[in-house]
Amino acid sequence: MVDGKGIVIAEGELGRFVTAKVDFKTKVATEVVAMPQLTERAMDIAKADPQIQEILAQGATIYKVAPMFHFGARVTPTGEVEEFSGALALVTIAMDPSGVHGKSWSVYVDVKEGKVVDIITKDPAQTKSDPEGKWKIEYGEFEGQK
Repeated sequence: MVDGKGIVIAEGELGRFVTAKVDFKTKVATEVVAMPQLTERAMDIAKADPQIQEILAQGATIYKVAPMFHFGARVTPTGEVEEFSGALALVTIAMDPSGVHGKSWSVYVDVKEGKVVDIITKDPAQTKSDPEGKWKIEYGEFEGQK
């Protein structure tokens, strides 16, 4: 909260959630966004991205969409306090419809800008494991540690 203003997530009618910027001094809410609208918009943005279209064409499916909200304040070079906020969505795409096994992608969507901002690939086939227990983990002091 900065200068009596902040972002709240509230449960509305029928268990639906909304996020809103609220001025606690005037008790006025602005920039109200319903979560279902946000997740649907994030899916539409992701599906429109050429890289995501290629992934989906391989047989992958959208497993889940999770809204992510960020807000805060920063000091500008002139010394002014500037508020910022935004809505991102994490769209998870997986080759396995359950989202548990196989290759998956974490797609970060900037809902306000209407674009995919990052895609992280997770491929268990590329992950090394130690099924025979040959790897050894040692704990000790590091240089400069007291």
